[in-house]
Amino acid sequence: MLDSFVTTNTDTSYRRRFPITHALKWVNYEFELYFRSIAGRAYVEAPVEGYYHCRNSFVYEAKHIFSDGAFDSLSVIDFSDHELLCEYVKNRIQTGAYDLPASGQRLDVLFCKAGAGNYGHFLTECAPRLLNLQGQALGPLRLHMPVEAANYASLITALCNFLGLDVELRIGNTADLVYLERFIYLSSISSHNTKKSRTFSKFRDVILAMLGVQQTYSRRFAIKRGHNEQRKVSNWDDLTPHLSKLGYECIQPGKLTFKEQVSLFASADRIFGSLGAGFTNCMWAGSECMPLMLDPGLADFFFWDISGQLCQQFHWQFCGVAQPWSLELATTDFAAPVDLTLQVLDQLQ
Repeated sequence: MLDSFVTTNTDTSYRRRFPITHALKWVNYEFELYFRSIAGRAYVEAPVEGYYHCRNSFVYEAKHIFSDGAFDSLSVIDFSDHELLCEYVKNRIQTGAYDLPASGQRLDVLFCKAGAGNYGHFLTECAPRLLNLQGQALGPLRLHMPVEAANYASLITALCNFLGLDVELRIGNTADLVYLERFIYLSSISSHNTKKSRTFSKFRDVILAMLGVQQTYSRRFAIKRGHNEQRKVSNWDDLTPHLSKLGYECIQPGKLTFKEQVSLFASADRIFGSLGAGFTNCMWAGSECMPLMLDPGLADFFFWDISGQLCQQFHWQFCGVAQPWSLELATTDFAAPVDLTLQVLDQLQ
């Protein structure tokens, strides 16, 4: 399990700008109180950050630490199936169905969490943790990455080179189980749905500097979700002519390279789209950018927290009653009222 903790960063708390909401209605009074308790909080306290020394433990899918017959609680945050996997992992350990990576001279490092394959989660909750390795004199490192995050391997290599870290990557397989004698586990920098520490915005600045991208306010983007994606705006075509007249360029971020996404959104004056991974790209825009996000009622604070921490004026239009998360709402297409949407867009002119 997790052993001693080394603090590397105490500059974690931050202020965020309040959102401007449109057509917001709550499913009940209790949810209204919850929403206000988060969205009404300008100063966000975040815990100190660093890493845990760990020894003689198993690691499942390069993210989850297993020792003494159970998963460590900190390593399975947002991973709801861990209890179902306990017996499976125990059986594999008993039958010797696990790997023993060559130890070499490199210190093993875990920095990913559940959801690491998602563009938004990886860029805001996983990759920024690596900043807490800088200046720690830990020597050569071996970073473990889950297979679902393999697409970000080149980004992590470039980031570590930029930070002056000597690393090699080990990308696990599905259901990967390894035994590590000695490793470190980088602590969390976020509470997924409600806050991210200042390490997130520092990471954002590092990426812009690493890629040599300059901040401008010259373009407007409308983010369209792909045909195979869930939670699309069903009447998007009704909005397209109006968006075009207002100077918005319709793009699908998933079809662009990472650097193309960073470069494009760093030039954004306005951003429009629905709640989803592509909206994470507001993180590359400057403080004068005004994002407008359409929400079917999920009331997910994730994107506002990104925008608010960067001092952007975040507009949040609800296209359904704000309510606790549900799988049905998260996977169903929804319509945006055209007249209301145009009124809000006009406010952003």
